[in-house]
Amino acid sequence: MLIYQTDALTVRKLASSDKELLVSWLNNPLVLSYYEGRDRPHDMERVEEHFYKEDSATRCLIEYHKKPIGYIQFYEIDEEERLEYGYDDLAGTIYGTDQFIGETDYWNQGIGKLLVTSMVEYLVGELGADRVVMDPQQWNVRAITCYERCGFKKVKELVAHEMHEGELRDCWLIEYSRITKIREEERKYHEACYENYKLFEEGTWLSKPVKTVMQTLSHFDDYENVTVLDLGCGVGRNSIPMAEALKYKGGKVVCVDILQSALTKLLVYSEQFDVSERIETHLSDIGEYDIAADTYDYIVAVSSLEHVDSEQTFKRVLDRMTMGTKDKGIHCLILNSQLQEMDKLTGEELTPLIELNLTTEHLQTIIDNQYEGWEVLLTTLNNLAFDIERNGRPIRLKTACLTFVARKQ
Repeated sequence: MLIYQTDALTVRKLASSDKELLVSWLNNPLVLSYYEGRDRPHDMERVEEHFYKEDSATRCLIEYHKKPIGYIQFYEIDEEERLEYGYDDLAGTIYGTDQFIGETDYWNQGIGKLLVTSMVEYLVGELGADRVVMDPQQWNVRAITCYERCGFKKVKELVAHEMHEGELRDCWLIEYSRITKIREEERKYHEACYENYKLFEEGTWLSKPVKTVMQTLSHFDDYENVTVLDLGCGVGRNSIPMAEALKYKGGKVVCVDILQSALTKLLVYSEQFDVSERIETHLSDIGEYDIAADTYDYIVAVSSLEHVDSEQTFKRVLDRMTMGTKDKGIHCLILNSQLQEMDKLTGEELTPLIELNLTTEHLQTIIDNQYEGWEVLLTTLNNLAFDIERNGRPIRLKTACLTFVARKQ
């Protein structure tokens, strides 16, 4: 059974006819020195015992240009492993993987990197893994270097973790995090935009504030003092115009963003537009930002809440926003759902680089439940498509965009 295929690699489930290959590979001392150990050569009985048992692992053969060259397995880690690795309190799906290239003539040709990268893409894109982990022995620097080039990071030292050739060996727990990868790509994209485009530059998405954000702010025209929270403020596309609207009355705009580079530019723009006295910045992941109770008249979150790390965090942030809002305060949310990405040059459908990609129906259910009892001032749903550039490639994005404005009763 085929698991996945690239131009050069095929990964398929082990077949009974593969047993002889495994016996051959696992009697080669060079292979055994990295996998299983030279004191554990495998005969047919041991191969059948270790590679053909019934459990939760998916065991596969690797083919390179149709030639069998190695073995890989993947499995969702169980509760015991979660506890050992320190993941017992983390939500999300975590897969482990192990592999070796049995044909030594194919070593040092970049095939390992190709294999690990493609397997991670399969586990994240097809099986919904939030993390992929491995635990290589610390002495195996060559393998660890390969994994790091594939996006894995060392997260924990596992002392005396694995028996190898009669000795308990120290290992590294290494992790590929879907969220970390997405945020790195987002950082590169946004920093490139902020560097290349000025705030309010015509022809860019920074050219003007969101109309609904500014229209909703007018509900506070009769207030003498207005406190605003802008979650995911960026360089101030909405924060600066809101601060300008508050310039001749009391109040402030509290601006929260995960990128220091964005906040630095925002402060420069606040000076440029003479609103620095109305701007307060905080560097934070909005999923972790502590919102003080009964503090804000107006909370704005434009295309930011879908960038928290999980649905659980999303709901928790909505709870904090609710608790932090004064009586008669207003929330203005713009949320993307069912995001799709396509490479415009090849037409290839890509795995969307977004942390929380809810269906529109599920997103609407969460919002309806969260804002039960609030006065809904506006709700619209629009299907949008727009083009961006990522890593030099033109990408078409499609999304069902929910705009939601409600007043606390």
